[in-house]
Amino acid sequence: PWGFSVGAFVDQALLLQGITGLFGSFVASWSITNEVVYYILFGLIAKVCSPIRVKPAIIGTALCVVLGGGLLAYYRLTHNPQVMTLGMVVGLGVVWHLGALVDAYTPWIVERRWIGEASRVWPAVFGLSVALFVTRSVHQEVIFLSAGIAFTLMLIRFIAVDARRTEPARKPRPIPVELGMVSYPM
Repeated sequence: PWGFSVGAFVDQALLLQGITGLFGSFVASWSITNEVVYYILFGLIAKVCSPIRVKPAIIGTALCVVLGGGLLAYYRLTHNPQVMTLGMVVGLGVVWHLGALVDAYTPWIVERRWIGEASRVWPAVFGLSVALFVTRSVHQEVIFLSAGIAFTLMLIRFIAVDARRTEPARKPRPIPVELGMVSYPM
């Protein structure tokens, strides 16, 4: 509806669109910035974590939770729109890293059958997220996080179901997990 925007085009070409908030004619591709930021961040975290044998998904999740929480608190105090835009990028990093945690802990999840059973609630969590969005009863970040939790539970459920169909000698690497690691919105 805004037509072509040279500024949005440049931001998109430089993979800054999600940070600058200039969407314009490229509104459908806003998440590409998040994808690139978290692939780079994950690689940097993995490099740092390699010698200390800590899973980078744990460090990435913790980093995004702390930084996102701090940005959210700062936004609530200042109502600065740039802080909210950056906070959304960091907050969506929590969701991205939840997918990475599921991938990193797939064997552990499969060994604990109760986790797969508990993840059956993912459609209800997703429904709650949609209901919260429709009613506009909470802030947008709550909706994003609840949808991210539903997404994570869905991946866990797919892993649990796939593990029951997989031969015991083969390490379970279900296609939904691989797709989830490619792009968190999937």
